[in-house]
Amino acid sequence: MNEKGIVKLHTLRRLDIAGSSKGDQEKYYDEDRHAYIKLPFYYEGKYWKDYMVEHLSGRLFEDDYTLGIQIVDQEIIMTDKGLPAVRSADFCADDEQWLSVARIFERFRVYPEDAKSGEERLWQIMNTAEEYCGIDLSAYLTVMFVADLLLLNEDRHYNNLGLLYTDSGSFGVAPLFDFGLGLFEHGKIYENKSLKEIEPENIRLRPLGVTGLKALDLMADLGYREDIAYVVSGIRTELERELFPNDNGYEWYVYISDKLRKTYERKI
Repeated sequence: MNEKGIVKLHTLRRLDIAGSSKGDQEKYYDEDRHAYIKLPFYYEGKYWKDYMVEHLSGRLFEDDYTLGIQIVDQEIIMTDKGLPAVRSADFCADDEQWLSVARIFERFRVYPEDAKSGEERLWQIMNTAEEYCGIDLSAYLTVMFVADLLLLNEDRHYNNLGLLYTDSGSFGVAPLFDFGLGLFEHGKIYENKSLKEIEPENIRLRPLGVTGLKALDLMADLGYREDIAYVVSGIRTELERELFPNDNGYEWYVYISDKLRKTYERKI
């Protein structure tokens, strides 16, 4: 990339992100572009290729197969620190802000510790959104669970899913983002292991604390099987290997996307 294409971080507003769930990550806001920039995740003495996972997240599905839920597009850029990063447009309008489920729970005095099982956590999220915010989160959660399973996103905690909140006091469904800690790009625990050794189907994913397949089963039990099947039918089947940060990530995507299509085959 030529010099003109390199983003100069010192000209941007550095964001102070408190309470990072794992490791360190620099984040900036570009006032001119109204865009966020996130540098690679640094943990256990190295930078990980989470920027590739974030970029990939916006390319998982064919157009119009996400039930109206947007996945934020994140482009890979180069910075003057010699590090790649991802840049994404600020999706909030001037009268909007993004509220995490954690903040919504706090606002309405909902206590996540009261929900002990995956079923209870799912009910708590959906019921809070409907009862206090007037929002049906079924489509949002369906797309999120499918995408998080495809990318094996292990960091979908209550601070990185949420709703839009306007100055007038109304709520709306937000786009999905923050998939970076996925496809085994966030810890040396996965290094030098085959996919078989990792056994990714058994990895429990947040926020429900169950496997990704179990999360989809729970949504199907609530009556959303056809929605799941529709989203699954739109999974892109021919993504280039170069889009994936490692061989295991690519092999997992090919395997799990095929399994999901067979499990949730659409009945037309």
